[in-house]
Amino acid sequence: MTMPKMDATTTIMFSVPGRPKPWSRRVVNRRTGASFIPREVESYKSLVRDAFYAAVEGQPTEMLHDGPVTVMVHAFFPIPKSRPRWWRERAEIDRMPMTGRPDGDNVLKMILDALNSVAYGDDRQVYRVEIAKRYSPRPRCDVRIELREPPRKGAG
Repeated sequence: MTMPKMDATTTIMFSVPGRPKPWSRRVVNRRTGASFIPREVESYKSLVRDAFYAAVEGQPTEMLHDGPVTVMVHAFFPIPKSRPRWWRERAEIDRMPMTGRPDGDNVLKMILDALNSVAYGDDRQVYRVEIAKRYSPRPRCDVRIELREPPRKGAG
């Protein structure tokens, strides 16, 4: 029995320091009608891009990858001081799941938008995603990107 050929995959992993931020819509000024992206959103996107560039520095990586992409995000949020001590201690040890706001899909969307036209040409290339939210004494977003080679005509 022969095994099917596996596509070549490039894996890039990096960490974005600080509390994970959710994606948010453009804000409209009611007086002037002008719309803008909040400064906090733009600065977090910049932080994500900087972390990505630091991870690929010196590696032979084709920017604007045109093949299928997998993105896995593990968002670690600060442990709330308002919780009882036993709960905080358990959260520190177990990295407890975080079920509160922000929604995981909005955290994922922020990362995908920030990497658009940076790690891959367009986020429509992303065919598989994973998001996990947990508490941690060190808030951050750990990101893993898998860039698969596009299928080639006649290969297989």
